[in-house]
Amino acid sequence: MKRAALSMLANERKKRLLRAPISRYLDRLGGPEARGKGEGSDMATLDENDDVRAIRTLIGGHFRGLQWTPGTRANWPAFAADFLPDASLFPAARPARRQSVEAFIARMDGLVGNKLRSFEETTLGMEILLFGTVAVVLGASEMVENGTEVNRDVSGFLLVKDEGKWSIAAHAWDHETQAMPVPEHLRHA
Repeated sequence: MKRAALSMLANERKKRLLRAPISRYLDRLGGPEARGKGEGSDMATLDENDDVRAIRTLIGGHFRGLQWTPGTRANWPAFAADFLPDASLFPAARPARRQSVEAFIARMDGLVGNKLRSFEETTLGMEILLFGTVAVVLGASEMVENGTEVNRDVSGFLLVKDEGKWSIAAHAWDHETQAMPVPEHLRHA
């Protein structure tokens, strides 16, 4: 009986951890004061340092090149510049299939003016995990298609810092549904 009760408590705690924002638990790993001192963890928290600001700028502005209206064109070179060469994209469609940045741009460019007369994507909020020159970001976005249809998604980004610059090594995303809404902590910057 005691073992079953402990198991049930452990499962409930695990469920709470999975539902809560990671940032809430990063301080338990050592926080910024422990960084570089050999105690706790070297995992950076969401404190604003140069790397976190650079990542927020990169992801926050990433979709600016992926916008167009009947009178303007998408800025594909600006969009592509955020990625490392040979970066992988994994759109929401399943089964999951790797796509190159070039293939993604070609597919989206084929929709411009046809199925999608206008498109605008804006980053709503993000959560950053950072260790040295590697970062993982979950970012929520809102898309407005053809001026009226509003959709949201959550993207997972794998970032790498090389020669002082953060770049996207991989990007995967999934669309919000009624059964799977964007988490509240990702809805705001």
